[in-house]
Amino acid sequence: MPEKIHRFGPGRGLIGLTTEPAATRADDDKPAVIFLNAGLVHRIGPYRMHTVLARRLAERGFLAFRFDLSGLGDSHTRTDNRGYRERTLEEAAAAMDTLSQHHGARRFVVTGLCSGAMNAHGIAAADERVAGMILLDAYGYPTARFLLRRYASNALRSLHPRKLITHLRSLVQPDPARSGVEGIDYLDFPPRQEIAADLGKLAARGTRMLFIYTGGVGGYYNYEGQFRDNFRSVDFGDCLQLDYLPAVDHTFTLLRDRHTLMDRIEGWLQEQFPERR
Repeated sequence: MPEKIHRFGPGRGLIGLTTEPAATRADDDKPAVIFLNAGLVHRIGPYRMHTVLARRLAERGFLAFRFDLSGLGDSHTRTDNRGYRERTLEEAAAAMDTLSQHHGARRFVVTGLCSGAMNAHGIAAADERVAGMILLDAYGYPTARFLLRRYASNALRSLHPRKLITHLRSLVQPDPARSGVEGIDYLDFPPRQEIAADLGKLAARGTRMLFIYTGGVGGYYNYEGQFRDNFRSVDFGDCLQLDYLPAVDHTFTLLRDRHTLMDRIEGWLQEQFPERR
């Protein structure tokens, strides 16, 4: 299948790569799928996950686009004084403009992992061309059930004799290498009310949403229904689908886990955006 490099955005400093369907129907209204950087990882994604998935989606008739935000991968670092959020929204809009200009794309699905999920949320909320979003290990907020599961589990583990001995030793001689916070502690989530307002707006717009959480973010998300408990006030209608994969790590290290993820995303896209007949 054809793949093409694009230079675009402010000063043509952004680099992206389209993976095109082998044959495109003239009446096909499928959205283009845009992959965002996962943290500081190059546009190929963790373990080349974005590359493999983009090619799989192209086989199903979806135009896929992987690009690096400024300062990441092959894209240039910007020298202006705009903040991170403002730059991200501008660069995502430039990506959509490029796909519209060169490939006729009118609708888009944005997808990202971790910080990429947060960026995808912001882009979807800001740009009405986004028809869907796929967020992997996005935001999560504590609930009573979350706290009970977390601290009850910790308490049970601490009753093991070996754990008790280790704990007593740490009181006498703390180990600085073990002073980190459980889970991913560098994410700074917006206030829950702000996210809820965005989600309500997206649902009212008919934006299709797939959220997938893994066991790798147990520090802030640890049970299947936590997302709905976080956002009980939002009427999602039929726009929302949720998956919880407690046995899977945050970056989908195992090949079988990546295949499971890609099967799920591919199936969801085909279900939500079927080919016109």
